Amino acid sequence: MAHASHTSTAAGPQDMLQPVIDWSAQCVEGFLRAQKLQLEAFEVQGEIVRRAQAQVTAVTSELWDEWIAHWGGGAPMDG
Repeated sequence: MAHASHTSTAAGPQDMLQPVIDWSAQCVEGFLRAQKLQLEAFEVQGEIVRRAQAQVTAVTSELWDEWIAHWGGGAPMDG
């Protein structure tokens, strides 16, 4: 009986490490995407805060002008 020879190539170190390299690259890519999303959310939140502060400043200025006009004895100097 003849035996068929099984000539398989031995896996080299690079072939054995490739799944680990691929997995770690995907993890790093996922972490970088998550960090980018966090930065974008932080920028949007900062813009919301800046707009709110501008609105509060305008309201405060208006209330101060009204108080000066009523209790301060005259019209505000800037208006």
